[in-house]
Parts: sequence; C-alpha cells; structure tokens
Amino acid sequence: MDRNLRAIDFAPLCLWYRGCARALPWRADTEPYHVWVSEVMLQQTRIETVIPYYARFLEALPTIESLAACPEDRLLKLWEGLGYYSRARNLRRAAQQIVAEYGGVFPHEPLQIRALPGIGEYTAGAVASICFGLPEPAVDGNVLRIAARLLELREPVTESRTKRKVTKMLRTVYMGCDAEAGAWVAPKPLCRDMPAKTGDNAKKLRLRVVRFMIKHHNTAKCRKSWHGKAVLYKRATLNRKKIAKTSYLPGVLTQALMELGETVCLPGAQPRCDLCPLHAECLAFANGTAGELPLRAPQRKKREAEITVLLLIARAAGAEKEDAAVNSAKTQGAERIAIRKRPNTGLLAGLWEFPNTEGALTQKQASAFAKSLGVRPVSVRKGSSHIHTFTHIKWKMRSYEIECEAPIENELPIDREAPECDRDETTESTTLLWVEPEALRRDHALPTAFRKLL
Repeated sequence: MDRNLRAIDFAPLCLWYRGCARALPWRADTEPYHVWVSEVMLQQTRIETVIPYYARFLEALPTIESLAACPEDRLLKLWEGLGYYSRARNLRRAAQQIVAEYGGVFPHEPLQIRALPGIGEYTAGAVASICFGLPEPAVDGNVLRIAARLLELREPVTESRTKRKVTKMLRTVYMGCDAEAGAWVAPKPLCRDMPAKTGDNAKKLRLRVVRFMIKHHNTAKCRKSWHGKAVLYKRATLNRKKIAKTSYLPGVLTQALMELGETVCLPGAQPRCDLCPLHAECLAFANGTAGELPLRAPQRKKREAEITVLLLIARAAGAEKEDAAVNSAKTQGAERIAIRKRPNTGLLAGLWEFPNTEGALTQKQASAFAKSLGVRPVSVRKGSSHIHTFTHIKWKMRSYEIECEAPIENELPIDREAPECDRDETTESTTLLWVEPEALRRDHALPTAFRKLL
C-alpha cells in the first residue's frame, strides 16, 4: 500500500456525479431522518427493493417522533420483506433516544451519531457527511472495492485492518477535499474562525484552509463550524464561477463514491472501466487487474438445517362443505391459519411464523407434530418447499398443508408434554393464534422465509 488515496484527484468523480447521478428518492433532500432511514434500509438490500419500502415507511412515519412512538408490531409490519429485522428495532430505539436526549432533533456531532443504537461507522459517516458536511468518510463494500482497484491493493478487503487503513486514508481526502486542485469550498463559520492575512493569493488561501482544518479537527469549535451551508470564503481571490463548477463537499464525495461503486466499479470480472471518471488514476485499470480485485478472505460455509413447516388451516363452526359454489361462499372469512410468535432473541426475533420444527418430517410425523400442538388433523398433504439463506445459515424448508377439525379459539395452548415430536424449544411459542388470511397479510409481520410457502 505504497500509494495513498490522498494523491488521487477526486474532482472528476464529483463532477461526474453531479451530471450522472440517478434520481433516487432519498437524494431529494439532506434531511438527516430521511438519509438515516435510507442508509439503514440499504444495508444488505438492493436499491430497487428499498425504493417502495422507503416511500411507504416515510408516509407512515414521517418524523423521528412518530417512529419513536410506533408500536413494534406495526413497525415490523412496515419492514416485512426487507429482512434483518433488528435494523427496524434499532431504528425505533435510536429514535426514542433522539427524542429523549435531543428533543427529537437529530444530533450533529459524529460521536453522538455513532452512539445511537444500530448506527455503525458507515451509517454515521454517511449521515455526518451528507447531512452536515462533516469530513467523515462512509466506507462500505463499494468504497473498499474502489480503493482496492485505485491502489491495486493485494490485501483482503474483508479484513478489518484493511478497512481501517482505507478509512484513515480516505479521511485525509475528506479533510482536504482536493484543495490543491481548487475544489475546496470552506463553510462560512470555519472561514470566520480562521484569521485572515493580507496578500493571500488563491493557492496560499486554499492551503491555509486545509491546515486550519487539520489543526482544529478534533476540537468542538471546528466540528461545530462544519455545520451550515457551504459558501465561498469571502476573502478568496478565486474565480467564483470556476470554483462553483469544480467544488465539492464531503457529502458530494460520499454520494459520488456510492454511485460509482453501484453503477460503474462493479464487483466481479466486468467493471465498466471505460465509463469511470477515475480510470486515469486507477492502477488496476492501468495494469489490467481490475477484474481480479478486490481480494477476499475465504468465507466459511453456511450451516444448513432442514425445517418442516405446518400450514394449519381450520374453519369456524358452521363452515360445512356442501357443493363447491356454496362452500366457497361459506368459507370466505371463515378460514383461519395458525401462527405463533418467535422468541424475542435469536434469528427472526419477535416475528410471527408458521409452526415449524427442525428436521425433514414425513406426512405421518407432520400429523403427529400437529397433534402435539393441540389440533386434530383431518387431512395432510404436501405443500411447497424452498431454500432460504440467512447470513450464517441456510434453511431447506418443506411444508405440509393440514386441515384441522379443532374449534377455533383466539389462542390455542400447545401441549408441551406430547411425546410424538422432538421440538426445538428456542423457536416455539406457547400459543397458536388463528387469523384470517387477509388479517395475516394486513396486520402480522411474517418473514419472507415463511411467506414464500403461502
């Protein structure tokens, strides 16, 4: 790692971003709440998936206060399908902390942002730079891939030490923002704090702004001075039109790097180097190694588990079978399906699920398992099956559709003493809740792993 990111001119990247950036809904403003929600949703999730969820979420919860006051069941229903549900819970916990400690105003200080539940270095850097103009880099897989190719790094980007090195180098870029190339725009309060000297020409002025920033970076005075709209230093002798064309702030650089990694500097063997505004600075492009980078440490093989899921269906009393037409009319609104709550810790914590157990059960075993849950099976038939992959485990899921004769009650206790089936106590609730299909879709957060079986 002989070459440093500080030696690279990022001005062409920021100019490219201004002209080529996609119109995404969270780029419409720099409201911290909006940026924060979008960044959390985009973790481990594709942009096209997030867009409708983002709009629906902000329509339902338009402010930090509304998020803080939102019941958990409603929040999880809004999040249904995005996965990684701990993100939603942490959003709510952080919103409650912001209301309690900051009066509902999103904090400006990087350390305060980082201290909020569920906010890591990347999200804190994104919010700090985009919303408040702070020189805080946001380093994720996209940025690591760009850095690995620009510098032709031969270190695995999955190692924490590589990420720390890239973050440290990139922070110096944010601190300088390419001042030597005439691309630095100083926030007004910072310029007011910096003493002026007579005879400053453009080059000396830019260098003095950078030195002043570095000197005061860790002081409250300097961090505070970053807040506010960026303006040209009033004593500058630089041509204003020229600066307006080439200038960028930390937030622009953050979003430009995101855009480059998502649309041009793509993973795998086919990066679009011909479209990259930084290809002249890229060692991997020059040496023809872009397709080989970045290097990654070998991943551990995911643990696999066989899961059998029961779709328990019952009809209310009086929903008798006569002929097909009459039966269809009578059972509309009378059918119920059994769900239960997962434990409050562990995988898919606190969400609803269909009764299930580990292992590949036969039809006879599935019927016995249903009896152990306190219902009386009438018929059992095979349902759909699929494989669902989590971060550390892969579920091979099979299902059985079981029509039950048991009368429907609001809650039906599970017979924990039943010997017929070996159960996993960590995934089992003490009661079954019988709900109509429409109510299930409307009111209960059901993870994608189970929704695919419907």
